[in-house]
Amino acid sequence: MKVATFLTTLGLLATSSLLTTQAATENRQTDSLTIKADSLNTDSTTSAFLSQKKIIISKWQRQSKLHLTSFIALAVEGSLRGMMAQWLPDDKTKIVALYNKVCGAQLSATAMKAIIAKDVNAMLRELNAQRKAFATEHPQLAVQMGLNHRVGGFTYPIARQKVNCPIDDFLKMQALQREVDWMALGLTAEQAVPKGCGQQLLKGIDLIKIDQHASPDLNRIAPLVNRIAKQMTWYISKSVYATVDHSYDAVRKKLQ
Repeated sequence: MKVATFLTTLGLLATSSLLTTQAATENRQTDSLTIKADSLNTDSTTSAFLSQKKIIISKWQRQSKLHLTSFIALAVEGSLRGMMAQWLPDDKTKIVALYNKVCGAQLSATAMKAIIAKDVNAMLRELNAQRKAFATEHPQLAVQMGLNHRVGGFTYPIARQKVNCPIDDFLKMQALQREVDWMALGLTAEQAVPKGCGQQLLKGIDLIKIDQHASPDLNRIAPLVNRIAKQMTWYISKSVYATVDHSYDAVRKKLQ
């Protein structure tokens, strides 16, 4: 009996030891899983914050482009009128130089700055509100990520980007200058580029409408003028949008 009791005791001790070992292992595994879960939660929280930050910046970048629509329309109208009022030089380089001068006068960096800066400031207010909410909910993580302070107070460029020139069509127009009586066709700068036409061009509406009763000269000129107008509308819009992108790319780097 004593031997049996002894063996039973040994068995119980072994079982107890095994259970203790298993429990310790399970505790370590649980601790490990808890650490992993915490890590995953932290990663998820961080990822969600950064994703929302990107959304906010992209939203205001789009808003800036939309807010510049009226500016683009006026720039298109002014640039077209400026080119139509000129007797185009007979040299490609000079036409491009004239075009750059005319468009440059309409695309004021100062005017664009007023609109872009207003939107960037609104964006920074929204980003700071996001940071404040995050720091309130996740104070330790906010400190680790450096989010426990406001952002802003930095400078960024607002520089007009290049405007491409539809030079091939301008050369065709230059060749027709001596062959067509522009005044008789009503194609003076004021008549061909009426006030408000920039908005119409942005909607894809032709600058000059032609009907079956149009003169042969107008049928020759109008498609060319319409094509130039559409190309200039696209190139000027592209330049303004590139200016916005350039500014917001710089802001993104400041906010990293």
